[in-house]
Amino acid sequence: MRRIAAWMTVVAWFGGGSAAQAVRVTPVDNLPCPLDPAVSVRGFRKVLDNSVGGWDADLAYYGKEGQWRTFHVATCPGNLFSVYQEHLSQPLDARQKKVVEAALTKARAKLKDPANPTVTERHVLAATVYEALGMPPLFLADVWLEASWTARDRAVGETTLLEGPAFTRRLLEAGAGELAKPLTPAQQRTVRFNLARIAHRGGYGAERDAHLAAFEALGPLSPQEQKALAIVREVARVEEPPLQREALRRYREALASGALSPKETARALYLTAELQRRLGALAEAKAGFAKALAAPGLDPMHAEMARALLAELEGRPVGAAPGPQ
Repeated sequence: MRRIAAWMTVVAWFGGGSAAQAVRVTPVDNLPCPLDPAVSVRGFRKVLDNSVGGWDADLAYYGKEGQWRTFHVATCPGNLFSVYQEHLSQPLDARQKKVVEAALTKARAKLKDPANPTVTERHVLAATVYEALGMPPLFLADVWLEASWTARDRAVGETTLLEGPAFTRRLLEAGAGELAKPLTPAQQRTVRFNLARIAHRGGYGAERDAHLAAFEALGPLSPQEQKALAIVREVARVEEPPLQREALRRYREALASGALSPKETARALYLTAELQRRLGALAEAKAGFAKALAAPGLDPMHAEMARALLAELEGRPVGAAPGPQ
């Protein structure tokens, strides 16, 4: 019954949420910019957050009525110095300002509209600042990973109920059952597009692309549908993968450093495997999940997701015993 109820919610275009569940922030104006105290920046304070929208295997979580990560990075107007809200009060010395300014000069040249950077671009700017300041690889990996989540937000919009890979797989299977029913072309488009969004959140690229192709073939599409299709494809093909590759590179650097605690090591191993899976390196992901599961200190929820994903990669039902490694 839960699967059916979940599917009906998804078919309703991942609709809404109550105001009581909304992510709430309070703006804090006229804060001094660390790069240039004469410049004022708007910050935000998190008042209420939630994860009622579920979570993805790469640890992205989702609230209703907004995501805190949309506000997490503060960006100074003009110079585009960007850091997480909690780091706005940390001063920079003369050397730090010099290296940050040089890094931002290069980063600004890559922006489509430097006067109005997108949420994802502001996260990339923050990663650029943190790299220039010499933050450790594990921290940098997490910054790049969060940047990839903001790109995904643009593709999937407001989502609910997807609680990890096992539940996502059941929901995709339920959607296939819906497609077997006598639906009108408009209903088929709704189901296909939502299945593509679910598959994208789940990291199932081939399934996402197949549903998008079927959605497009059910045309003619309205201007709104054409725009939605273009956004998902742009995020899936152009925007999100480079951010995931940057995160993957830093997790590998962190693991190679030998400076991580057992818990940090286990988490980095898990995320390395999950990013490899999302980027299509399935053999490496399979070996990586097995390695993460053998690591002491792996979070129980991460272990549960690793087992489910490893089972899929090995062609086993979720919950069945793994084959020989």
